[in-house]
Amino acid sequence: MSAIREMPILIVDDAKFSTAVIHKCLETGGYSKLLQASSAEEAMLVLNKTPTPIVIVDWLMPGVDGLALTKQIRALDEQKHRYTYIIMLTAKDGGENLHNAFNVGIDDFINKSSMKEQLLPRILAASRVIKQHLQERKKLAAVLKVKNLLESQNAQLKRLCDADPLTKLGNLNYLIKKLDDHLNHCRTRGSASCFILISINLKETNTHELPAPIQQEIIKEVAKRLKASVRPLDEITRPSAAEFGIIAYQPNILQCQPETFKRLFTALNNHAFQTAMGYYQVELSMVVMTLSQHNQDNSVKTIEKARALKKQTAADQRIIYHVDDTPINPQNALTRQ
Repeated sequence: MSAIREMPILIVDDAKFSTAVIHKCLETGGYSKLLQASSAEEAMLVLNKTPTPIVIVDWLMPGVDGLALTKQIRALDEQKHRYTYIIMLTAKDGGENLHNAFNVGIDDFINKSSMKEQLLPRILAASRVIKQHLQERKKLAAVLKVKNLLESQNAQLKRLCDADPLTKLGNLNYLIKKLDDHLNHCRTRGSASCFILISINLKETNTHELPAPIQQEIIKEVAKRLKASVRPLDEITRPSAAEFGIIAYQPNILQCQPETFKRLFTALNNHAFQTAMGYYQVELSMVVMTLSQHNQDNSVKTIEKARALKKQTAADQRIIYHVDDTPINPQNALTRQ
């Protein structure tokens, strides 16, 4: 109970006699943290500076009256993310006055003629409401703190996770790390590396995608065929839903030729994919980027360039071959027959 009586209370009344009566009544009830304002302007200055959970305000005051002050307090509550319990004092009677006051946002209403009898019980009730409100806010803050922590940890785990859950291949994080390793190796050892980006069209028509279960069956079959087609030390990854990325180390840049990687395209393109809904012949395209010791791009930039090359390529060209950053003679590129 003592904690409740330690809550600050602001009295807003321009009449000194009325203020003195309220003070005496509250002090008799054991309330000691009493603040005072003789106008709405003074009250807002106090509330901006010192959060006060309970405000007793007179309805009739010169300038800004109690109703207008209540509106200002509610606006401040919303801005500060808090709640102020407002008790209105008035000599007015009648249900219409009560209706108007409650619509503005007051919490309780005391007629001045019965203030001495009603003020302390109403303040005690207000204190309990405020205490419960503060406890709920504390619980909510604790829940939000745990939620933010879990979201942060989840995001961190996603960043650290290297595996694609569907195919068990490396994901985009894994591709970025491994491609950076290969690029650094090329620069320090004078060797070469090839990055192959394979894009798969998972649309049944121009506008409708295949059902998700069928997409998953095709993706898993693509991964299976790629594993059977690459060398043991080549890296196969799935950086996005409809993409596969392959990193192939080559001792010499001259070994990074289109024909070297035609087997990958053939493995995926020559036979339809069997699914629960029948066989599907999936359209795909492949970008082959050869990366020498002179290449200065990092892995992210290399992936971005491969994706850009795919978008810029003519629709009938299915295999795009680039040496570092320069396209080879188009007549030597592998295109759809």
